Amino acid sequence: MIQARCGAVAEACPSFDVFYSIKANPSLGLSGFFRRMGAGAEIASGGELHIAKEAGFDPADVVFAGPGKTDREIEDAIVAGVFAINAESVREIERITNVSKLLGIPARVALRVNTASGLASPGVGSAGPLHEQMAGGPSRFGIDEEKLGRLADVWNPRALDIVGVHVYTASQILNPDEIVENARRTVAVARLVEEITERPIRSIDFGGGIGVPHYESETPLDVAALGARGEEVFEPVSSKGARLIIELGRYLVS
Repeated sequence: MIQARCGAVAEACPSFDVFYSIKANPSLGLSGFFRRMGAGAEIASGGELHIAKEAGFDPADVVFAGPGKTDREIEDAIVAGVFAINAESVREIERITNVSKLLGIPARVALRVNTASGLASPGVGSAGPLHEQMAGGPSRFGIDEEKLGRLADVWNPRALDIVGVHVYTASQILNPDEIVENARRTVAVARLVEEITERPIRSIDFGGGIGVPHYESETPLDVAALGARGEEVFEPVSSKGARLIIELGRYLVS
């Protein structure tokens, strides 16, 4: 089932690299299974970095996301050479910069952005009364889009290589229109970061948020149709060579 689901996503989204969110099930054997299928890994802790290493993932196919990273975890991720550390705040950018300077190794960073607009009325879903909204309005995740202008005050290009952006919308979404709308917001944020850094975006990490039905009344997403719409939205950036990453956990293993 896992192999079929991972294959269906890869077929529906040929421009994307599929990354498995290890936190969904941190089994070493399962993580190795995803690696053998060609998936990358999204980690959220130093422990998960260890699992990713033991499972044999190429560091170039590992991203480190999530708030609350310790300086030791940041150091280990930089030394390991992960593809990107997803910076969750302006303060975290400063901390990554300090660790990078101490190590003498530039850190690759993706800016996790909380978009100014998001799901207006998340509704009722399998996750509970409301989806956990991660874009649109104040959030404990990511840099608020309105605060991206502060990047110029803290960014040291010698210590920090900004390789891209990461935008997540919510979890357990069963409405494809919401995911497509978030894709459009993600492309807009990528263009904004390009303007601020005056450098082309090299990667977009699109947290999937694809839900799984928990009740008979819920309808599964048509991943093939969703993929076609997503490919169209992201084509302006993928055609310029940007790496596209789709991050999935629950959808692949639940």
